[in-house]
Amino acid sequence: MLRSHTRREPDFLAERKPFLPIQIVATLNDKASSWVVTNKPDIHPLSFLSALGLAALITTTPFVIYEAKNNLLIWPDITGWGVILYAAIFPSILSQLFWVLSLEKIGSNRGGIFINLVPIFGAILAILLLGEQFQAYHAIGMVLVLGGIAYAQKNSAQ
Repeated sequence: MLRSHTRREPDFLAERKPFLPIQIVATLNDKASSWVVTNKPDIHPLSFLSALGLAALITTTPFVIYEAKNNLLIWPDITGWGVILYAAIFPSILSQLFWVLSLEKIGSNRGGIFINLVPIFGAILAILLLGEQFQAYHAIGMVLVLGGIAYAQKNSAQ
């Protein structure tokens, strides 16, 4: 998204410092979020989603401040703002709400395995919306993911 929806040159990204510390924090944040969803208190799903959003705001704000102080912020153009708006509504709010409601119905042990479907849906959307060509690695990945889910569900039923 940064390369296609900003006014800066693509080489600007190559000049940035390594992202490893940010990636580590993001991974830890994702794992903490998964743990919280698994051990969710008995509250309304929208209240829970609001608490997750607040936690995301708190954990990302220091990085925005750092980038602002070091003149590293990349402001999107109008297309970029449209992408951000779409991402804020559908993947961020609606999908999380449906995920929490789903886990309430079937439980986190059965539901957690289906997070592995994200790459499959990503590949399908890239093919349908972006015109990416279906390749053998797409098929291999889909077979492995679906096979892993089937295997895990079969073994959990025993």
